Amino acid sequence: FKNYDVFKTSQETMINQTAIPTLDTKILLLYLCNHGASHMWERLEWIVDIDRLIQSEEASFDWDEILKLASDLQSKTSLLLGLGLAKDLFHTPLPSIIQSQLSNNRMKKLISFILTTLNSDLISKDHTSHEKNLTVFKFHLALQDTLITKTGFILQTLFGYSDRDLMMV
Repeated sequence: FKNYDVFKTSQETMINQTAIPTLDTKILLLYLCNHGASHMWERLEWIVDIDRLIQSEEASFDWDEILKLASDLQSKTSLLLGLGLAKDLFHTPLPSIIQSQLSNNRMKKLISFILTTLNSDLISKDHTSHEKNLTVFKFHLALQDTLITKTGFILQTLFGYSDRDLMMV
């Protein structure tokens, strides 16, 4: 979301007769999936939020548009992972266009990995080890959608390069 104005398609919600700008539901869905993925889904409530958003009355999604936006924002893997977790844990109804993309081995492995870590203490806040660091690195590398973003992630992790530094290369 680094170069995307999330409020350009904002909506307004009335709270106590005051209009409050809120994220468009498709942007909110992408945000929830990216946020959960960035924390390796350590809180089940983040997956519940995805399920509730999809099943809410006001959410009617243009899934083709969401997939395109996720691809443009290089967050398609995070989106599919969040949707896959919601489907597996809460039987969230998903259209066939999403379900077909969840059926590839890469997504199955990522979903299985997260379901396994939800039942372990590997990602707990007080658990630090080389094993955890390597696991977190591999997971975040697997979230990257393209070879370019994978390379950028590795360079940032190893050498501390910023996005601005990488743009100069």
